[in-house]
Amino acid sequence: MSDKQQTEQQIKFLSVAIVDTVGTIRNLDLKNQIFLGLCIVPLARIDYLLIKLQCLIELFFLNKLCLLPLLLIAFFLCWLICIFTLVWGIKGRFNPKTIISCNNKTEEKPTGYFYSPGEIKYNGYTKNFEDMLSHLPKNDEMIIREMAYEHMKLCYIRHIKMLWHQRFLRFFAIWGVVGIVLIGVMFDLGFNFSL
Repeated sequence: MSDKQQTEQQIKFLSVAIVDTVGTIRNLDLKNQIFLGLCIVPLARIDYLLIKLQCLIELFFLNKLCLLPLLLIAFFLCWLICIFTLVWGIKGRFNPKTIISCNNKTEEKPTGYFYSPGEIKYNGYTKNFEDMLSHLPKNDEMIIREMAYEHMKLCYIRHIKMLWHQRFLRFFAIWGVVGIVLIGVMFDLGFNFSL
């Protein structure tokens, strides 16, 4: 295989890897947005929930059941933590270029223009078109370095989003279990679920 063919293969590989990573990031964002919508749905009936919460508190004082307030607190805490982890998972991150380092100190770090040519304001000054052109890769090796650098940044973003999504799933499972136990205790106490 010639050097030109090898370079083309590397560029093709990095292009596919970048597209795949971006797709995964978008998929995670979409999942988190859907779950966030589901977690916020109860707020649409907050008036009903507050009335039922008041009935539940009265039921607690009548039966002196210590488990009930603990379950309620755990249920609401898990719900709030679920919302927090979803928002944090969707939230945009700082620029990951500060995390990635180059081992070779003689070569400068890639510019990161693969996905950010639209960054007009940077460090307090405005870039013009010629500025952007001067930072574009000049040869195949620089193109490969830019693409590899962009892929590393996207992998970092994907990793962070996956961590927050996994945290959400853990608290979502706990929230579900606590909710089922809470409903079971409420049924046992004869709680009225009707509107």
